[in-house]
Amino acid sequence: MRFIRYEIPKSMLAIFDQGVMSLTNFVLNLVLARYASPEVYGRFIIVFSVFLFVTSFIHTPLTLDPLIILGNKIDNKENQFIYVRRTLGFHLLLSLISIVVLVIIAIFFCFFKKPVYAEIILLTFAPLFFINLRLFIRCFYIMKGEFKKAFKNDLRVLIIVILGAIGLVHLGEISDWEVVALMTISEVVVILFFIILNYKKFFHFISSFLSDIKAQHMFWKWKEIQQNWNYGKWLMLANVGNYVYQNAQFLLLPVFVSLAELARYRAWYLLTQPIYMFTTGLEAYVWNQSVERMKNGGIKELWNFLWKMARTISLFILLYGLFIAINSHTVVKVVYAGKFDGSTNLLWFFILAALFNFWGKLSGSGLRALESTAVISSSILYAGTTGLVTFLILTKSLGIMGTAISYALSSLITVLIMILKIKSVIIER
Repeated sequence: MRFIRYEIPKSMLAIFDQGVMSLTNFVLNLVLARYASPEVYGRFIIVFSVFLFVTSFIHTPLTLDPLIILGNKIDNKENQFIYVRRTLGFHLLLSLISIVVLVIIAIFFCFFKKPVYAEIILLTFAPLFFINLRLFIRCFYIMKGEFKKAFKNDLRVLIIVILGAIGLVHLGEISDWEVVALMTISEVVVILFFIILNYKKFFHFISSFLSDIKAQHMFWKWKEIQQNWNYGKWLMLANVGNYVYQNAQFLLLPVFVSLAELARYRAWYLLTQPIYMFTTGLEAYVWNQSVERMKNGGIKELWNFLWKMARTISLFILLYGLFIAINSHTVVKVVYAGKFDGSTNLLWFFILAALFNFWGKLSGSGLRALESTAVISSSILYAGTTGLVTFLILTKSLGIMGTAISYALSSLITVLIMILKIKSVIIER
């Protein structure tokens, strides 16, 4: 009870922050889906997918994740300040490189007379720089354990997006360019607001960073950047592997079943999305606290924290799953007008997959705190390979039920490998 009373209220701000970010994306998608043509909305989906891929493949493992974990491990404030500003420099450099690469790809498409794809790529890099900069600010607050400030900053983006979306709706039919402009403007306004509120620290930050460059202009040799690279290089593979596997089930399923069955599978899968949104929001808090427990009590305290969190949140996940399963007929009738009724068995495997996924997030948080990121990559690789093999075998014989089983199985394998590795590290130390 004491754990629930003290830990859960503090973690709710992290969950609210993730909820605000998800709601912002939902508003943008809703406005385009409702008020734009299917072609415009289709282009925006690709734009957003490209952005997510670039961020998850490059920025998340090399700057954002390390900022939360490695930055929090530094006790000395001056050393922490040095680490943050040099990581920010690395972050901005990666953003510029990403933009240059996207421009080259756009030119490539123009050369081969594919202007639509070139336009989509150009739409992506417009907000890329500013969104990644705001995400850096968010991760900085998470590193400091200031979840309230992170929530307020992301809430400002949501408010601007909602107001801007209302304005676009009143102007008439919406284009993807207008939505991308709204995304960019909302990020720029919030970043400027952050700079104004912290202008003294900001100018000190800039002057210190320029001094760093003068002292060592080959900044890629900075130990902070090398630490980030050593920490994040395996996470790059893990993120790509996870991204590919998460989407492979939907891309490969039409080979074995009809589109109607694919729609049924996707519809029941979406009923578990509240679990993923909840645990994703909780993950930022767990990362911060994992490092704090390591600093204050070592591996034993870290393990105790993760075990208590697993027991507490797993109960909520199972209760949600039980409620949805018992009332599946009513839920499907309300959400889908009864269109996909009669597949409750799928839901049980999706609930198990979501539960195992949460355990995997907890284990991954522990491995991040221990800086054993290679294990995360290898775990996803083994699980992805197993999942793909079982997908091919089970889907061919059992249809979408086999797909659901393979998805839950791969999630279980991932977390089992991670837990075994954590235990071996505890024994070694």
